[in-house]
This record gives sequence, C-alpha cells and structure tokens, in this order.
Amino acid sequence: MYRTPLSWHDVDPRLLERLQRLRCSQPMPIQVSAWRHIRGGPVERDHQIIASTGRGKTLAYVLPTLDALRKCVDKDGRILVVVPTLDLARQVARVFHPFAEAVGATVVVNRLATRKKYSNFGRFRRKQRFVATQPCGYHLEYDSEQKDILILTPTELQHFVSFYRQNTLQTCIIDEADKLMYQMHQGSLSVLNSIILSTYESAQASVGKRVCRRMHTILASATLCHNGSTIRSIQTLAVRNVLENGSNSKLCLATGLTEIVLLSKYTQKLEVLRKLLSLFGGVSVLIITSSVSNCTEVWRWLKKYHSDSFPVKYCGSLPKLQQMCAIEVFSTKCSRVMVASDAAARGLDLPDVKLVVCYDVPDHFETYVHRVGRTARAGATGIAITVCSHSERPHLQALLNMLERKNDTIYVEAGDILEARIPVEFMAKIERTIEYNTH
Repeated sequence: MYRTPLSWHDVDPRLLERLQRLRCSQPMPIQVSAWRHIRGGPVERDHQIIASTGRGKTLAYVLPTLDALRKCVDKDGRILVVVPTLDLARQVARVFHPFAEAVGATVVVNRLATRKKYSNFGRFRRKQRFVATQPCGYHLEYDSEQKDILILTPTELQHFVSFYRQNTLQTCIIDEADKLMYQMHQGSLSVLNSIILSTYESAQASVGKRVCRRMHTILASATLCHNGSTIRSIQTLAVRNVLENGSNSKLCLATGLTEIVLLSKYTQKLEVLRKLLSLFGGVSVLIITSSVSNCTEVWRWLKKYHSDSFPVKYCGSLPKLQQMCAIEVFSTKCSRVMVASDAAARGLDLPDVKLVVCYDVPDHFETYVHRVGRTARAGATGIAITVCSHSERPHLQALLNMLERKNDTIYVEAGDILEARIPVEFMAKIERTIEYNTH
C-alpha cells in the first residue's frame, strides 16, 4: 500500500496518485522545502527557489502552484510561466502536463513560435539524413478563458498582454530568472513588470483594514543570488529564499558528479576529444563550447573524423526547428554526441548524459555550474571533463574554489591520455560509467 511521505501531507490525492505513477513519491530536498514555503496559494511575499542543477526545481514549483490553483475560490486563477527558450518551454510543459491533467487543468505552450515551426517540420525532415519523431505538443491555440497554465518565452509576452485577462493571474513563475534578466529585450522586461503590477488590487474595507489581492511571483534558478540582487529589476515583494541545504549560500554540485581537468595544449584539444570519445564508447556525450564558431568547428571536425558517433549540433544561431530536431535526435539516442554552445548549458534536461566535456574553460563559475549540471541529475552519476591549458589553470582553479563539492577534482595530463598512459583513478571512473550505462 502506498504511504504518503510526511513532506507531502495535505497534497491533493490526484496529485499523489500521479506522483506514484511517475515514481516520484520520494521528494527531493528542494521539493520538500518549496512545498512547505509556497503551498497555500498567493501570499504577501514572493519566493525564489535556489537549488543545484538537476535537483527537481521544476517539480518543486509545479506541485504547490497546482495545489493552490485547485483551491482557487473563484475558479478563475491562472498560472503564467516565463522561460528563456522554446525548448525549455516544451520541457516545462512536459513536467506540468500529467499533474495538470490530474486536477483538470490545461496547458498551452508558446503558440506563435510553435505553430510556425510545426508547419515547416515535415519539409525539414526530408532534407536530413536522420529521422526525427514529431515533438509532442499540447494545446497550440490561445483561448484565454479556458487555459489554466500558459508557458511563454519573452518574445511572446506582448501577445500575452493582448490576448489574456491579466486580473485572472494567480501565480507568475520565472524560470532561469537570472538568464532572463540578461536576455530581456525589446521592452520584454517592462511588459513583465506591467503584468505583475496589474494584478495589484486594493480596496478600503473598513477603518483600519485594507484588503490587497496580488499575484504570487516565484523565481527559480541554480545561480540566483541569495540577497536578491540578481532580480532587482523585477517587481517582487519581500522575496524569501527557498533552499535545499538550509542557509548555505555556496553553490553546490551534485553528489554523484566526478570532476576531471585535462591539462592540454590548445593544438591538442581535438585529438584529446577524439580519444575521450573512444574511451567512452556507447555513452551519451555532451560537448559544450564557449562560442558558436568553436561549436561549429568541433562539430565539423567530428563529422569528418568521428562520423560513426553521428554528432549533432545545438547553438543559438540555428533556427528553432533545427534546435528542436537536434534535441529530439540526441534524446532518442539516434546520436550519442551533441556539440553545443552555452545555449544548451541552462535548463535543458537531456536524458542519460553520462559525460559532459567543457571544450573551453568558462569565464564565470555560474556558467560552469550550469554546464556540468547537464549530467549527474536527479541522484544519478556522471563525469564532467574540462579541457584546460596550463595558463588557464589558475583561472579555472579560482572558479572551482567558489563551489562546494563532495568529491575532489582529478587533474590529468592530456599527454598521458594520448600516449595511452591513462592514470588508474581516471580509468576506474571510465569503467564504472560505461558499466552503469550498459546496465
């Protein structure tokens, strides 16, 4: 018999049943913390959810907001979710959909972008060597009176203002909020703030009493500042931090993550990459570069000299349709290698990635956190290898010192890898990763 964990008390039975069906009955720490802080519906303060990558932040805000939505007295509540990219919007929708369906709510995803890309999907497939299955979509039409959860990118916010009655908004969720602050353009930030401010309604009830109805704003990211400095440009009120590790303000990496630094000359990088792919045969590998030009260069080199892995490319310069197809092909294991820019470093949940290779040393520790967070997700194990020159080592060491980790970083000379003098500790990590993947 299914026993309700203490942390899930007072959850709607329909949501509990869906959690059991999806094998999510044991909550992760950030989900427990978010449930305790956020449940109960709109409150007179906002929240920011801060947790390591791959620790279940999306589900952490999905459950309490849906639980509040079903309790909405006037049955006219709505949830707005703003995310940086269309790929992330589709991913968030996949998490929302089963739970929204359980409580009779509906989800709509970024109508304009989705409709345009679907109309060209068949034509794109005929031009490619691979066959990609059509992405799963939900409701693709705007119907402001019927849709309960709306997931948008910043460019769609202006259309939202035109189509939606803003006074029905109950919750606004801003996922990857720190990235959105850098990405906001063409007045999108002012539109977002106008949406938040438009939900303020106050009325004088009697002497000394004032009733105020406002929207609840939730921000989520692994790299939000605890003091709220990252999101000062957003109209929030008395932001409270929702953390997975108490009051610890240091960014934490996943427990199952093994970090390896390969000290290499710049001219050896591609050969080192070829050797790594040979060592990690049969494992899904994500290679992340610091620029679109490097991404293209590495992808072309792999197509020429390592074509048996059938590498796919993902970067911000590609059309959205090609980005969707690249993710679909990699996720379904039609390709075992994806070469990407930092556009893939945030938010994307790519299944069964066992190795992340940072081809270039990141400029900032937040970028490093999001890159290596593509592996060792949800309690799994994974390896993150950073290819670094000797001159870049002090900079990389400074970045690593700003993070909290369970395991020590392993340093290996690239020459030892190329000359088959592989250290025992390094080889043991590879064997364990491959063995886990085969099971």
